[in-house]
Amino acid sequence: MNAELRDAKVQSARLALERNRAELRAALEPAPLTRHDTFPRSATFRWLTEHVTLRALASTAMAAALGRVPFGRLIGNALFSHRN
Repeated sequence: MNAELRDAKVQSARLALERNRAELRAALEPAPLTRHDTFPRSATFRWLTEHVTLRALASTAMAAALGRVPFGRLIGNALFSHRN
């Protein structure tokens, strides 16, 4: 009976060690990155970074610059309405 009790204690100790190892591995391993853990997190900001291009920004800046000054409006109309 003493040997059976010792075997049960050994089994219990091994099981406890295996559980401790598994918990330590889970705690120390880095979690896999998901789409929401990466920069940028905002769906709107992700959309902007994927769809806004340098060409669109340049076009908007040029239209704003030409639209502010009356003379710029005149030049803009002349440039963009001229057809070959």
